[in-house]
Amino acid sequence: MVHAKVLVVDHEQGVYDGLKLGLAKRGYEMHATTTMANALTLAGAHVYQAAFVSLALVPDRAGLDGLHAE
Repeated sequence: MVHAKVLVVDHEQGVYDGLKLGLAKRGYEMHATTTMANALTLAGAHVYQAAFVSLALVPDRAGLDGLHAE
């Protein structure tokens, strides 16, 4: 059973594989992507309880317009 969904956006692919496995063992689902475009697509398709976004991918906060907390 999934307790919550977490989104991770970072330029390095695969870095969070260990975290994904650890979260899955505790009933969490983690989605990871390397681009803001994919992150926005995922955010439009899923409800996330937490998102970790590398600010290096969003200079001047461009691309964050579609993300908001509810």
